[in-house]
Amino acid sequence: MPRATTLLPLLWVLLTLPASAGPLPLTVDGARSSVVAIAEVAGVLGFLGHPHAILATEVSVELVYDEETPSRSRVEVRVPTRALRIDSREAIAAGRLRSRPDPETVEKLQTKMLSPRMLDAERHPTIEFTSTGVEQGDGRVRIRGVFRMHGRAREIEIPVRVARLPSSVFRFSGEFDVRQTDFGIQPESIAGVVKVADPVTIQFDVIARAPDAHGAR
Repeated sequence: MPRATTLLPLLWVLLTLPASAGPLPLTVDGARSSVVAIAEVAGVLGFLGHPHAILATEVSVELVYDEETPSRSRVEVRVPTRALRIDSREAIAAGRLRSRPDPETVEKLQTKMLSPRMLDAERHPTIEFTSTGVEQGDGRVRIRGVFRMHGRAREIEIPVRVARLPSSVFRFSGEFDVRQTDFGIQPESIAGVVKVADPVTIQFDVIARAPDAHGAR
């Protein structure tokens, strides 16, 4: 049998090998993260209109990420409908648009967006996404899940770029489209010639930190 003295170096090596982190609950940095929807214009005279940017000023995210086995990751996102702001200066900047309507028009758009005719914020106070599966592919992860808005739910798939930053920080970014009519919302129209396009592109850029070595959040 080997002597205890010969086992000590082997035991030390085993104890100091980096263990697999496994699924990690991440803390999202709200100040450095953004979720913004871009609504383009369509119709015969669509060139006369302006694209609109809708920024989520409040976002609740529960995110668990497994870097080695992405299939064990999961995410839930909730946005209060009333926390959406259309064509504010912050929304325009986040959406990288070049211009915004005048303040009076912005106020009218904000009221109309939350009204029963559109998102109906009183009856449908949250917009949600819940993942049902995550898989690795083509240098990205693909998240399948259920998107809920305006009292309806649709299964969607979201391609997500993942970057590891210094100090156990991750960056998740990407975009996906949803159709307003899939959720019972009729795109806004002016005389049928200038209207908001049915597809809306949702762009996200999320910065999140893993727990430190002592398990702090």
